Amino acid sequence: GQSGSYTVRVSNMNNFYAVSNAVNVVVYSLPVVGALTTPSALVCGGSSVTLSGTGAQTYTWTGGVNNAVPFAAFNTTTYTVTGTNICGTTTATQTVTVHQPPTITVQPDTSVCPNKPVVLHAGGAANYVWSPSTGLSGTTGSNVTASPNTTTTYTVTGSRAGCSSTATVVVTVNTL
Repeated sequence: GQSGSYTVRVSNMNNFYAVSNAVNVVVYSLPVVGALTTPSALVCGGSSVTLSGTGAQTYTWTGGVNNAVPFAAFNTTTYTVTGTNICGTTTATQTVTVHQPPTITVQPDTSVCPNKPVVLHAGGAANYVWSPSTGLSGTTGSNVTASPNTTTTYTVTGSRAGCSSTATVVVTVNTL
């Protein structure tokens, strides 16, 4: 059937008609369930994710997830949502892919004489940004040359697959 407003007209042998009041009829169907992932289905380990069902009246998720309630994602997992309406239930799945932050390695803290450059090296990621820029030959790359005038703590932020971590190295400048 089709949703809409219906009236009934009844006639007898003498062609007298009786008309009923209009009756609204709503025809329901099984829900077409979907899933929304906020902020994204691709996150860094420990990031907050919210899964929300669509297309039904109530939703139940696997994996201990509550509908539209943020949770911390630590591992790649496929979740199933069961959506229910007056006619029954259907399901949908949503995979949340979790990338782990890189483990950044740096050389040990080091000491140099004044005006002596030292190469700083970092590993474990795909891209690197060093700070502060004071005394550095550049601020990007796994290798930079430092020539600080005073003892300086350099921080390197390494990123891979949208996730980042930091590490520090201290360059101590010895006095003459």
